[in-house]
Amino acid sequence: MNVTIVSDTSESSHFGCKLVMEAINEQLKRIGAKVIKSNKLGVIKPEVPNNTDLILVNGEGSVHHGRNVNLLSVSKLYPKIPAVFFNAVWDNNPEWECLKDFKLITVRESESFKQLPSFVNGLIVPDVAFIANKLASFKKPNPTKEICITDNVIDEGIYDLSAKNWKNPLGYIKNMSNYSRVCTGRHHGVCVAASLGIPFSAWPSNTHKIYGMMNDMGVPHHHYTTKKEAVKNVPSNFDLKIKQYVKEAKEKIINFFDNLNNL
Repeated sequence: MNVTIVSDTSESSHFGCKLVMEAINEQLKRIGAKVIKSNKLGVIKPEVPNNTDLILVNGEGSVHHGRNVNLLSVSKLYPKIPAVFFNAVWDNNPEWECLKDFKLITVRESESFKQLPSFVNGLIVPDVAFIANKLASFKKPNPTKEICITDNVIDEGIYDLSAKNWKNPLGYIKNMSNYSRVCTGRHHGVCVAASLGIPFSAWPSNTHKIYGMMNDMGVPHHHYTTKKEAVKNVPSNFDLKIKQYVKEAKEKIINFFDNLNNL
């Protein structure tokens, strides 16, 4: 199967974007798919070769408040090629009719799912970062530091760990693993803390994505309105519901990629 990717974020300075693209490429290789073209995020008219069997549009944290609608244009530009819009956030967007033309639509958490137009048969499949080899196989060492405070896309403030400028996501993962507890304003900060079994609290990003994921994990009470509240209330114990969520997330992601061959 020849695959064309739309919204390849691997060149981003954000570790989470890099981790997501690594996971996508790992999974496509696992199912025997070949990536013949990758369009970077921001390309107005994505290029799709004629020998493409499937178009994968990586929604990630990009499509919200009416932004990046061009990512959805492929369903109209290339109507004869099956297209999948996946790994997305969906927050305060218009009811774009072009969504009807996708073979499959997946969002990462339940808050996005609630906002999908009624004519969309979407699914919730957690962030593909959970299945990335660098994260899923990482062995956490004994922590040497107490609380890690990360940055936030809206108000970075003072922090111990930034999501930006990590050429290798493993550096971010290793850095966070040195802490006993985490307070994060980053969606992928939650993904890493959850995967490593580190107790964490969080505060809002630029969409509902963090709250949506933590609600699905069963720990919405650890999501606070402000950074100040989140820092004050970082839990000391890791809720086992989160461990179960991560386990099931990996299963759902693997199942999603396995089914691409059947579209």
